[in-house]
Amino acid sequence: MDWYNATVSEDAAIGTTVLAVTASDLDLDRNGNVTYMLEMTSSDVDRFLIDNDSGVITLARCVAVRTIDME
Repeated sequence: MDWYNATVSEDAAIGTTVLAVTASDLDLDRNGNVTYMLEMTSSDVDRFLIDNDSGVITLARCVAVRTIDME
């Protein structure tokens, strides 16, 4: 399994393409179909979407970083 890294600007709009992953299977017909999925931590759930057929990953919600002052 390959690992991919991407950087998303905190002001990126929902629906922005983050990354496109590709894979191939040499089997014929339906046995050669590739389906994509994301494995995410609980803090990332619903932050990204992947098109199961194309492998295109898009932003599903804002990633703006908030800073909290602690005194």
